[in-house]
Amino acid sequence: MARAYQEAHMVENLASSMKLLQAQNTELAKLCGTHEERIRNLTSANAELIRKNAALETRMMANEHNNTARLQNSHLPPLSYTPLVPLHDLGTNRPIRHFPKHEKDIKIMSPAEVIQVLQALKIKTVGMSQAEKKQELRAQTGLPRKSIIRAEGSGT
Repeated sequence: MARAYQEAHMVENLASSMKLLQAQNTELAKLCGTHEERIRNLTSANAELIRKNAALETRMMANEHNNTARLQNSHLPPLSYTPLVPLHDLGTNRPIRHFPKHEKDIKIMSPAEVIQVLQALKIKTVGMSQAEKKQELRAQTGLPRKSIIRAEGSGT
């Protein structure tokens, strides 16, 4: 009888230990799921930071180029036939499409071309007249602002 009691007690202890292990296993599975979700979130956040960092590096390189180009353009003789140093798109660090080849080309640029160039430089053009946009383009290019408003304001 003592042996039966010992065996029953051992079975009871084993059952209790098994229930405890099952509860711990369930808790570990929950924690594992939580950690996996945290890892996914961190991986996603890391990828977003990498993307933003690459965009910032591109913009910084474009800004560096553009500052140098503006400086070079600012030293050109007025209305010369010396080509302008083209500015780069801040989003791609590539030369801007429709960028004027010479200072005189700014006067004959279409409104859409002027807007496209200014947008590549992240300049907001809403509410600006065409003459103001062209003055802004001159300034962004490194050229002095001129009285484009008088020259074009009378014809448009």
